[in-house]
Amino acid sequence: MRLGFWELLPVARAGKPPALAWQSKAAPGSMSVIACFRQTDMYANVTQFTGNSLMQKLILVVFLVTSTLASHASDAAQGLFLKTRCEGKLSSVVLSSLKDAVSASPKFRLVSSLDDDGRFDTVQTIYMICTENNDVTAVATSYGIAKCRTKTQCASVQDGVSLNVALCNANLSADCGRALFKAFEFYLNIPNRPPLIIP
Repeated sequence: MRLGFWELLPVARAGKPPALAWQSKAAPGSMSVIACFRQTDMYANVTQFTGNSLMQKLILVVFLVTSTLASHASDAAQGLFLKTRCEGKLSSVVLSSLKDAVSASPKFRLVSSLDDDGRFDTVQTIYMICTENNDVTAVATSYGIAKCRTKTQCASVQDGVSLNVALCNANLSADCGRALFKAFEFYLNIPNRPPLIIP
């Protein structure tokens, strides 16, 4: 196939099907045009490789940043220890809803022990007792703080002023748990509230 002074010729490539390149008929032995095509192919491959590498690096950076932010957010959240005696059917719903509200909050994280799960930082505490009568659950709560020096050496203090009693209707048990968490947050934000001091 001819087009003017150029002809489309197959170019042999080791281990690959021949490529097509334009070669000048005025200079049959010239490889300048073919070399140009090879450089273009090579440049395209390098560009694709570099683009893939860059994308992989970007994905890695995003993953590391996200993991770091999540880790810092978890470290910044204060430990919250729940000491409860809520074993009835309705009481369990209230308690479960309260735990869900705490877990959804970026400010707090549930801990299983007063030692802040081994961190030995000061933790907030909620003491909670439930009792049921027909379709009503009475929930008494009080707030405080605690801190451990070792796994077995801990001290805590409760704020007697924070003692509160809530009555929860059976069909509003889940809402009651969320309301209890909001009441706890409200207590922490009371202006000029005397600070609790661990002896």
